[in-house]
Amino acid sequence: MSKVSLQERYNKFSKAAKYNLNSEELFCVCRRVDDGELMVACDGCDEWFHFSCMKLDPKYKDLVSNFYCIFCDELLHKGSTLWKKKCRLAGCYKPVRIDADSQKASKYCSDEHGVEFMRNELLKRFSGSSKECRLREPEIASVVCGVADLDEFRVLGDSMPVYEGMDVDMPEELAQRVAQLDAELAELRRAEALYTSKEKYLLKLRDKIRLVNEVLAETEPEPAKKGKKPKIDVCGYDATLVLDDEQWRAYEASEECQKTLRLACWADLDATPEQAREAYHAQQRFAGLCMADRKKCVRHLTWYSIQYDTVMLRLNEVLYRVAQLERAKERVAQEWRSQLLER
Repeated sequence: MSKVSLQERYNKFSKAAKYNLNSEELFCVCRRVDDGELMVACDGCDEWFHFSCMKLDPKYKDLVSNFYCIFCDELLHKGSTLWKKKCRLAGCYKPVRIDADSQKASKYCSDEHGVEFMRNELLKRFSGSSKECRLREPEIASVVCGVADLDEFRVLGDSMPVYEGMDVDMPEELAQRVAQLDAELAELRRAEALYTSKEKYLLKLRDKIRLVNEVLAETEPEPAKKGKKPKIDVCGYDATLVLDDEQWRAYEASEECQKTLRLACWADLDATPEQAREAYHAQQRFAGLCMADRKKCVRHLTWYSIQYDTVMLRLNEVLYRVAQLERAKERVAQEWRSQLLER
């Protein structure tokens, strides 16, 4: 689609009526009422769009992390749609499970799907074509019985076996390579912890902004003339996000940061709704947040999407590099084991 035609579509969409003659709200580019068809909200413009109109397959509905409509993505450049990691099991379109304590992502949406995936993998490995090396039942039993637990079973065959007598120190050349890899991995782990921390902070910051908006809306006096209260949507920009890495690590350990991460209700802010309302009308910061109207705050336009997308990009880059180095370490270990086996 050309940019000109997209601009024309956006102009038509932005000028379209918001309600029909029956005062029913209209949604999406098709401007229809909510008839129960699957929709998703755009994080750029807060409009709701049908999956079908956005050419999204409904089976991916649980995998949408941040959605940006075609206008916000390709025309206004507010951000791009982000997807959650999919369960490895074929045919499952649920996101992988995230450990609540470590925040580490699993490869599956549930234990049951993890077991089913491994069962399918075993069937493929042990019942392959006649051109492959196929194990007989006694051999399969020997392999399976040789592992101590489920974790060992899951990684069976991923690396070379370790036999008695192989615990010999590596030659200096290989040991230096491992040391270099370990040093780089240590730095990457620090970076991973930093970006993971920022991601958690941004998610909690979004909850904080939502809480402030809700309280402001509840305490805003009724308008003098009949009509709806104006929608309150503060900018919410937090200046701590511009701290460099070392400053952020120091801030992360501070009580102020921990207070934000523990935020669950208004009482956790140690402030009154009146103070928030005064800050909102005076356009002053409140609880570390910019209280300007989000759509009118030109200084921090689309700041949340930019910050979150940047953090996730950096985190994914770090995780990709970590995986590369872990594989490199395993190759060094395999090289050493091969040398021992050849002796």
